[in-house]
Amino acid sequence: MRKLMTTAAAAAMTLALSLVCTRSSAQITKELVEQNPYLTAGVHHPYITSEIHDTPAPKGFKPFYVTHYGRHGSRYQTSDRFYRKNTPWLVELGQKGLLTPKGEKLRDEMIWLQQEHKGVEGTLTARGGFEQQGLAERLYDRCPEIFRQKDRKVVTSRSTNVHRVIQSMGNFNMGLKGRQPDLQMSILTGDRYWDVLCHSTKDIERPEKARMNEVLDSLHEVYQAQLHPEDFFTDLNAVKELTGKSAARFEYDLFVATHILKTLDDIQGHDPLALFSTDDLVACGRLYNCELITWFIHSKEGGICLDTTVGRPIVRDMLRTADAAIAGNDHCADLRFGHDSGVAPLLCLLQVGDYAKNLHIWEAPDEWPAYRNLCMCTNVQLIFYRNRKGEVLVKVLHNEQEVLVGPSCPVYSGPYYRWEDMRAYLESRLTDN
Repeated sequence: MRKLMTTAAAAAMTLALSLVCTRSSAQITKELVEQNPYLTAGVHHPYITSEIHDTPAPKGFKPFYVTHYGRHGSRYQTSDRFYRKNTPWLVELGQKGLLTPKGEKLRDEMIWLQQEHKGVEGTLTARGGFEQQGLAERLYDRCPEIFRQKDRKVVTSRSTNVHRVIQSMGNFNMGLKGRQPDLQMSILTGDRYWDVLCHSTKDIERPEKARMNEVLDSLHEVYQAQLHPEDFFTDLNAVKELTGKSAARFEYDLFVATHILKTLDDIQGHDPLALFSTDDLVACGRLYNCELITWFIHSKEGGICLDTTVGRPIVRDMLRTADAAIAGNDHCADLRFGHDSGVAPLLCLLQVGDYAKNLHIWEAPDEWPAYRNLCMCTNVQLIFYRNRKGEVLVKVLHNEQEVLVGPSCPVYSGPYYRWEDMRAYLESRLTDN
């Protein structure tokens, strides 16, 4: 078990949590969760599409190129570890008469979910495929000029060698090809692309991890104390004796196993999160959001290791392909497909929206809502425009919405930047500490 926080640190944490949890927030709150319990699913939330409003490009500028990085679409749980022990434990508790009526319903939902996952763990669902196709079709519809150029018909696509990512790449390309059949598509995948698309930090020494784990352990204590496992179990000690974990921790693990539901396809008649009280969903959702910030983005406790190790190779690759396109090759689009662990550090490096914030881990539920910022199919697109003088502008999209990058990059007009300014900004982000 990881070392607990010191008394002084724990007191400071408690004070910080009380301030965070009591202030007005538009993020993971009781009011929002009552409207949609699955907002607590964080990175397991399906892709959120919003109405697109494009700011007209400055006079004389037309789009000619796009560079893209996208997370895979909605998927099944990545492995059966979510169900392998948890479901049999629920079954055994039921056989011993230790489940409440809600507990029995939750057991049935877990049995169903485990069956749904057999043989497809980690793969894309049909919903995930449609998300990618729709994303490609909307890109085409908002900028058809990019793909109709006679001298620019090449679309390159690269992905990590994980099947859900390869499936996402195929579905995205299918969407583009359906709109413009004469595009010349290349699809590449393999181990060699990991270092660019989602560089691993596994072998990097990270002394800050001890502090991150200390904070996260304390957050688990705080939020699990707010749960009501008696809603599901009639004997909390028996749960601990069987599972080796507290009944509250077991409830949290069941929450994480079941909140994947909305990414699946045929879910009629199933709604496991409806069995959890709103208060418990808020506590579980906030805790899960705190876990996510330690895994995917920078924090005051975690530093910028992910930005530099994972984000920088993607930015370098975007600079390389953009320079080649501007110089006059035949590419109209360069596409990359990866994971939440790739796109999140990229967004941090770009300093886009909530990703520009440098937060304490416990601030994440109020300041960095994962369901909005890092849902399935999360993507970044840089769209390039040129006028007859050869001047190049670029705008950045996060999940198809126009965004601004860090304040050190001067804006040309609205969401548009001069490429020389954006390029200088990106180069600076490759060297900033």
